Amino acid sequence: MPYYTYLYLRADGTPYYVGKGSGYRKFVRRGRVIAPPLDKSFVLTQEFPTEADAFAAEQFLIAYYGRKDLGLGILHNRTNGGEGTSGFTRVVSQKQREEHRCLMSGKPKSLVHRRHLGDGARIRWAIPSKGNDSRRDTLRRIARTSQPLANHTRWHVKRGIAKLECAFCEGSNAV
Repeated sequence: MPYYTYLYLRADGTPYYVGKGSGYRKFVRRGRVIAPPLDKSFVLTQEFPTEADAFAAEQFLIAYYGRKDLGLGILHNRTNGGEGTSGFTRVVSQKQREEHRCLMSGKPKSLVHRRHLGDGARIRWAIPSKGNDSRRDTLRRIARTSQPLANHTRWHVKRGIAKLECAFCEGSNAV
């Protein structure tokens, strides 16, 4: 797979972004802050035999033209280049894995996490439990008082199956 370094050019021919890629990467907008130019003729590419060579060229070009956020040049790049992954490979650190595991385990969410939740979820997580209430009892109480949660449409309810571990099924018609 050939790797390349690409430059997005302004109408006057000066670059505004430098990147490294392979395949169709230079034209993809998804998940990126800097948009590629609408006219594909405003994208310059140079191919390299290895990914390391493409990364080195990216670093060189960013250093040569300078980063705008540092006040050193004309590029909108946010890093000095040379990092990233190829294709769909994503490197996840052990810390990120642990944070995700805690997030998905049903444990009470941290204050930082609750700040990033939507209004409905923020209300659900903000209700304090009464006395020795378990998490399950708290969810059941919320289900009885909250209209959207009381009418939940989980897959087992749609199939007419009651699940004892579902905090919202207490008192439902599911059998």
